[in-house]
Amino acid sequence: MISGHRKAVALFSSYAATGDHTRLVSFARTALPRLRHHLSMARRL
Repeated sequence: MISGHRKAVALFSSYAATGDHTRLVSFARTALPRLRHHLSMARRL
């Protein structure tokens, strides 16, 4: 579970920083806080 969340955070972070599609970059930036929160919650389990 944790590795999947780490991969998702890495993927979204990368795209948010270097993506070439404006709407997808915006989506990635919007989703990152929630993904990071889910990763944090998974680590506590």
